[in-house]
Amino acid sequence: MRPPVIPSVRAKPRSRGTEPIIDTAPHILAIHISTLEIHSGETVSGYVTTSDNVSAVDIHISAWSMPLPKTHAGLFRASGVIPDLPFFVKGNYTLQVIARVGNGPTTERDIPISLR
Repeated sequence: MRPPVIPSVRAKPRSRGTEPIIDTAPHILAIHISTLEIHSGETVSGYVTTSDNVSAVDIHISAWSMPLPKTHAGLFRASGVIPDLPFFVKGNYTLQVIARVGNGPTTERDIPISLR
């Protein structure tokens, strides 16, 4: 089975007359996660491709969050083993992927996932 890839649309640069307007907003270009149905003991990996100006990407699920390490400009990647999950946290959640430029603007993409 091929892992899911969640594409995103990048805004095109705008121009006014002959002067280009620099687009400083962060853009999430693609999100790849090895599975959307996550089980205890399973290794889950993924990466987020962004515009080069993004300085940080964080992922959030409910009250849990983690930063994704930046491997180079526009690429953030992580992998880890899911610990044993108690029965009361299993269910459907929204994985929030948040990209930020310094302390400035952010953008977010939401992905439905299941913890089993």
